[in-house]
Amino acid sequence: MQLKRVTTVVFTDDVDVCSAFYTERLGFEQTMAVPAQQPGETGNQFAAITNGRHELMFQTFKSADDDAPGAVARANPPSFMLYLEVPSLDTAIERMRGLEPALSRRKTFYGSEEIGYRDPCGTVVVLAEFPDPGEASGDVGK
Repeated sequence: MQLKRVTTVVFTDDVDVCSAFYTERLGFEQTMAVPAQQPGETGNQFAAITNGRHELMFQTFKSADDDAPGAVARANPPSFMLYLEVPSLDTAIERMRGLEPALSRRKTFYGSEEIGYRDPCGTVVVLAEFPDPGEASGDVGK
């Protein structure tokens, strides 16, 4: 089977706060937003953001439950991490100024240098930089 696209949908109580983290800190752009539908609700119940060909979606738990009751379980923290490869870890860290890392900066056994932060939704976002192929020292996976 060939896939056309894989997109992560992050469930949250506040779509706007979560999407702002990615647009303000990581250079994503909001491409779609669906306002809350119920009287008395404010903000968006759904949003999609992109950075190049990469996309994330955010949906409120309430709207997901209204749409498909029982399909989405609350997990705190979520049972996944987002892994974002960046061209410069130092530049990415600068964009996160003021936030406390959830995962300390480290070099991994698979060759990357990475650090993780928790977004407002509770998801750990790992930022990773891999050395240029000409700079790699040793064979990863040997």
